[in-house]
Amino acid sequence: MQSSGTSVRRKLSPTIIGHYSMTGEDQAFDGRNCAKIDMSWVKASGKKYLKTRMDLNEVQLEDMKDDNNDSLKNLQQWILENPECMSPKPHFVTTRRVMRYLLTSIYPQMDELLVIHATKIGETIYMYHVASEKEEQKDKSVSGKKRKNSERTEEDKRKDSSYGFKFERCMEHGSKASTGNNGNKSYYVVVQAKLELERSSKPDHYTLLYKAEVDGMNKDFYTDDIKQHPNVAALIELKTCQLKIDAGARDKKKKQTGKLNVDAKDKKKTGMPKFDAEKQYLKPYTMRNAWAQCWSVGIPSVVCGFRDKSGVVWCLRSFRVDDLPDLQKRNFNKIDFSPDEMENGLIKFLQWAKTEVKDDEVVYELTVTQPRLLDNFSVKQPPPDKDRFRSSRLSPASQFLLLDFVQEMRSN
Repeated sequence: MQSSGTSVRRKLSPTIIGHYSMTGEDQAFDGRNCAKIDMSWVKASGKKYLKTRMDLNEVQLEDMKDDNNDSLKNLQQWILENPECMSPKPHFVTTRRVMRYLLTSIYPQMDELLVIHATKIGETIYMYHVASEKEEQKDKSVSGKKRKNSERTEEDKRKDSSYGFKFERCMEHGSKASTGNNGNKSYYVVVQAKLELERSSKPDHYTLLYKAEVDGMNKDFYTDDIKQHPNVAALIELKTCQLKIDAGARDKKKKQTGKLNVDAKDKKKTGMPKFDAEKQYLKPYTMRNAWAQCWSVGIPSVVCGFRDKSGVVWCLRSFRVDDLPDLQKRNFNKIDFSPDEMENGLIKFLQWAKTEVKDDEVVYELTVTQPRLLDNFSVKQPPPDKDRFRSSRLSPASQFLLLDFVQEMRSN
């Protein structure tokens, strides 16, 4: 199988070996027709406003795809169509989301537990992420004022998440800034990677195979040849963040209008808000998560649309992924962000999982206790490394691999 595009960091060497798309309201698997998601944007220098404002509120999301589906079903279908990718057998098959969660699990999170289900066939362990049952029960037990605050917080999260989807649609080539493109499609690459361990370790590396959803591709490098795998250098990660309005402009606006934020209709009358484009940065936690998302694929660039509180994007900036740790250190040095520590945390978990997931076709629940961010913004620290990881066996009914897939992997 021919690869096309490898990005190398100190410990991970990812290579794109395939791609597929999901289309239609039921997100049906399509291994042949890859969705056209090339991005049409002027490389932002951080010094110019958008010529055409993007009002994300005007983009409808009735057909928004389910981004919470982290199962391996679609990847299994792709593997069955491309069996050569399993020779030799990788140590792990998983998703980019699992990789990101494991990388960031050493830092404070809203959820105390990270839960992963895993099963083994031969020498390969298959893993995917599931919601923490403990956290779901906690959410149900919230009452009174706390419940109202929690509901407002969840509503804000949903709104922010919808802005992300809407921004992706508006950035597609040929889309209208006011309405975006059809969001009823998603595009994935399949990545094969070698993760280096300590030289004294046996083995001295792990091989991984995982799927990763891709937000877009630089239009200059886009090709309609669906047989050609995308060059990793052309891939783009998209984010939205809140616009940082100039402090002087904020004070003047509040004095004139009696309110700090003007809505979208007011902006059409008064013009764009005053801000310094060079001072627009990703939020520190977004920087960290974006780095973790891009690291596993080798995506070199993050393009961020900076929006006001009413959902209007006024400014685009691009950031090199390799620059994010230094940017974060210079601008938000109170937030921990160490790529080396994140990589080491991932390796520790994989080495532990190898010792725990022993028996074929048994489903294990693997949990990671994370530092937890409390309501007063203090942090509840997890136990020592050796006690952070827990495992238990689940019933056969918990098996998440397709029967046909299991039989095929057994025979090979």
